[in-house]
Amino acid sequence: MNETKRTAEVSQIASLIRAKAQKHPEVIDIVVALVDRVSQSSQPEIEALGKQLEQHEGDYPAIMKLLGIQPSPQH
Repeated sequence: MNETKRTAEVSQIASLIRAKAQKHPEVIDIVVALVDRVSQSSQPEIEALGKQLEQHEGDYPAIMKLLGIQPSPQH
């Protein structure tokens, strides 16, 4: 993937995160956990995780459980 396309995708993802985080503060915890998980995973592990996450799109408690995140008191 070329650098320009990658940068555009990252920018789009950041915009989505900002929009979701206003209504769902747990999104920040999810993003941090995803970055941590992806940085420590192989490509096949990342693809498998992506498929699992797609199954729970929008279900923040299920995604947090999948990523091993304990909800903070404000969630």
